[in-house]
Amino acid sequence: MSNHEWIHLLKDCSLAFQMPVFMVNDQPKMIYHYPDHLMRPPQFVRDSNVQYVKESKKHPFRLRMYSDEFMQSYFLYTIKRTDIEVVLGIGPFLSNQIGKKKVKARVAGRGLAPDVEETLLHYFDQLSVLSESRIKAIEHLLVQILPRPELSSSFNEQTQMRRQLNDYSRTVPAYSEAVAAKEKFQQLFLSGSPEAVAAYANYKKLLQPTHSDRDEIRSAKNQLIRLITELGNWSIEAGSQPDEIMSLNDFYLNYLETRETLGEVEELEQNVLRSFLERIGGTNEMLRSSPLVERTKRYIFENLGRHLTLKKIADAMNVNPNYLSGIFAREVGVAITHFINQQRIEEAKELLSITNYSLLEISTLLGYNSQSYFTRVFKGVEGIGPKEFRKKYQTYED
Repeated sequence: MSNHEWIHLLKDCSLAFQMPVFMVNDQPKMIYHYPDHLMRPPQFVRDSNVQYVKESKKHPFRLRMYSDEFMQSYFLYTIKRTDIEVVLGIGPFLSNQIGKKKVKARVAGRGLAPDVEETLLHYFDQLSVLSESRIKAIEHLLVQILPRPELSSSFNEQTQMRRQLNDYSRTVPAYSEAVAAKEKFQQLFLSGSPEAVAAYANYKKLLQPTHSDRDEIRSAKNQLIRLITELGNWSIEAGSQPDEIMSLNDFYLNYLETRETLGEVEELEQNVLRSFLERIGGTNEMLRSSPLVERTKRYIFENLGRHLTLKKIADAMNVNPNYLSGIFAREVGVAITHFINQQRIEEAKELLSITNYSLLEISTLLGYNSQSYFTRVFKGVEGIGPKEFRKKYQTYED
């Protein structure tokens, strides 16, 4: 078989097994990767895995599975002949879902910078989670279809190999279909379209067979964790305020663990989608708004804990207060004072949910002159007082 034929074989494996594939030459250098739009392993992960490629080269024409220190696994198969030497890679994949705690432990253990945690999480989110039985089935099929030491196979043998691979591929959702569904969901989400909710439901159906969790509720929670993380990353990349998005992420991740039934998790999933869609819609609107309004919003976000007045904000923007008030209300749809209260109440909801700060401490942190005034504003916006809100939604534990 030629390089061209091996690449076609790898692509077939990717579509059938729902995982990335790659080819490494004798340098060793990656010369093929599919699907090419998927995020490749970070450089420090690739560097640590060179040892496995070298080990595979010592055992040509023998399929071996390797699991690295970052908890991902893959099959390697070296083809060695007088004229060429290449390593075929099928994977990586996961045998268990990887969360923030595991990633944090690995990053700390290797002495890496903390800022690589999000990169690793984003990378792991795209990998399939396979059960032990499915890994064994894939291994069995790979042994049958990968080229053997003989220079060529008979036509009948090659036909049989292809048939086995095609038979298996019909037992699982097409990997390319799942990738296409995710791309459609991402596109609709970034445009702020309500149709993103239905697109996500379709994408999630294609993901269901990849779950290895036996506990249905835990499986649903893990999928929602991935969704929250991904929506947060997309929102920040689209221009949303990072601090606001990270706070929203933390709020939902903490609140998720208080949900005890599948129905509660599914209800929260809908709330998460709607909440992030509102914010991405606001971001898109902000990007269409004037630079003055954008700078004004940023100033408000950065100074929520201080005493803010229209005159003070206008002075900071170096414009007339009446002019600022008019253009802000026209583009945002609410007066500046109302917008400030909205943002403060959003921040207050987070503090009430995930901290044990007193109402006085929260009102002071958010720039209110008194606890009673803070309580009145909160109830006016949310319909219930801050004490009632805390009883209903608090996730903080001493």
